[in-house]
Formats: sequence, C-alpha cells, structure tokens
Amino acid sequence: MRIYQLDIGIKIELWQEAFKAVEDIHFLMNLPKRSPPPKALSEFYSKLGVVFCRASMDLFHSCTQHKLFKLTRDNRKNLSQQELSLLASRMLISTISIPITQVKHGLGKMLDIENALLEKHQKMARLLDLERSPSRSSLMQDMISRYGALRLVAKPLIKLYNLIETEENTLKMKVSFELFFCFLNFFLNF
Repeated sequence: MRIYQLDIGIKIELWQEAFKAVEDIHFLMNLPKRSPPPKALSEFYSKLGVVFCRASMDLFHSCTQHKLFKLTRDNRKNLSQQELSLLASRMLISTISIPITQVKHGLGKMLDIENALLEKHQKMARLLDLERSPSRSSLMQDMISRYGALRLVAKPLIKLYNLIETEENTLKMKVSFELFFCFLNFFLNF
C-alpha cells in the first residue's frame, strides 16, 4: 500500500507526501527479521531515486543508482548485457553529475547551516541503509573498482568520464561535450 502511495505521490508531484511514504516504507522494511524480496527493494530504490532527483539531491540519487545496479546484477539471472550496460551508464552519469564541493574552513564550518546539512545527509544515508553519508569520490571509487562499470558503458560515456575526471584542456572539452550531447540525445530517445 505504501509503495502505491509513493507511486501516486510521484505521479501527481506531491514530493512531501512521497517522501513521507519513503520514510514509512523504510520503517516497515526494517521491522521484519528478514529482508524484503529483491524485486520490492528494486522498486523502492527506483522510486526513491526519482524523489532524490526531483529534490536535487544528486549525491543520494547517485546512491540509489549504485544500489539498483548492485541489486539487479546480483539477483537477476537472465540479465542481458544491454540491460547491464544501461544500468552502468545510469550509474556513471548520476555519479559524474554530483557537484564537486569545496571543504569549508573556519567560520563556515561553525555555522548551524553546516550541522543541519550534516544531519540531513545522515538521515538520507539511513534511508539507503548506509552507515554514513557517502561522498562523490567514494561513489566514483566504488563504481570503478568495485563494480567495474567503465567496462560496461558505451564508449562516448567513457570519453565523457575521461573529459570530466582526467582532462584539463577546456577548448578540447567543449568540442567533445557537443559531440557527447548529440550522442546523449540519441541514447535517451532510444
């Protein structure tokens, strides 16, 4: 019933109600001694990813994509290479799209805003059954070394990854981004 409530909240864009449903579902999933079936978990993470995406919580949206990739890869026996590539591509794009933030020092670190943000991140991490809030670098490292996602994604996405994470020539980057966005339009309309 709560998943249905979450689905309706997403469809009619009542994001606070959708988030309340997410919290209820998480609470109910942690009540029994055994974990929910993988299909229910997959549906939950998929819908939670939509909520995080609409709330512009890029870090946690990426976490849901990581969870979906791992859950699907580990539990579906008849997973095609194309489906695995699509999941890895979504995981890569969501991880790359996390803004690179600067560490604050001094007065900015002492403000209550920092503490409120930290509490919010811890709450979101608990919804994803994580011990602590992840970082962009930890997600990137997991994606590359733990999941081996770079060998599963399309070549243009690997080029995008290399441009963003390793290249420093901005003029070269502009031309490559234009080519990439042409590919991305095709990929999303496929």
